[in-house]
Formats: sequence, structure tokens, C-alpha cells
Amino acid sequence: MIDKSKQFARVSLKGTEKLELIGSFATMISSGVSILEMVKSLAEDTKGGQRIILDEMREDLTQGKHIYVTFGKFPRVFDRVSINVIRASEAAGTLDLALRDLRQNPFRSHVSSFYYRCLYWNFRDDPNFCHPQN
Repeated sequence: MIDKSKQFARVSLKGTEKLELIGSFATMISSGVSILEMVKSLAEDTKGGQRIILDEMREDLTQGKHIYVTFGKFPRVFDRVSINVIRASEAAGTLDLALRDLRQNPFRSHVSSFYYRCLYWNFRDDPNFCHPQN
């Protein structure tokens, strides 16, 4: 029998499948559906990698774990930035907004966006920021 963590590490989703999953989460949470009911409902209509993720999420949720814990088990699907965004939004009570943002901006890394803004503001204030003078 294959260790679950090894099985999860091999799960991957196409970009469209990931966007579908995240979009469905955002829509259902925004409409007031409980997270556990949402997961059960979505799992009935999925297969493959999505089904594995949803089945594990259902198991984790019934044990009182957070969504970000489940996402963290699937490194080929969810990157660390996305997991940390989900973690922070769960704590803040803004999960639906974070999921909607992740769905709308799937190719923009929040980290690179942050660094871009930092570089922009530093360069704007100090033109020698990228080319220091000796």
C-alpha cells in the first residue's frame, strides 16, 4: 500500500481544473454553503486529482483541520504562497475573497508582485537604487 503523503505528492491538476476548483470554492462559500457541505457536494461530481483533494479535505475537516492544511499536502497543485494566503484568510474570515483573488489572478505570484512594488517604490524614491554609485 502506498503511503498517503507520497500519493498526494504525485497529484497534479491542469490549470483549468485548479481554477475550476478554486472558483467553485469561492462561489459556494460566498453563497453561505458550509465548507464541509461544499466539499461533499463537489466531491460527488469530480474524479481524478480533484476527487483525491476533496476526499482528503473532507477527512481533514471532519478532524477539525483547516483548509490550508489539506492544500499543503498537495505541493504540485498549491504553491506555498497560495497556501499562506489561504491560511491568513481563514484566520481573518475572508476566505471567499482570497479564493476569488487566487482564481482571478492565477498567474500573478503575490510574492513577485510584492517585490515588484518594493522595487518600484525604492527606485522611484532613489534613482540610484538599482545602480548604486561608489
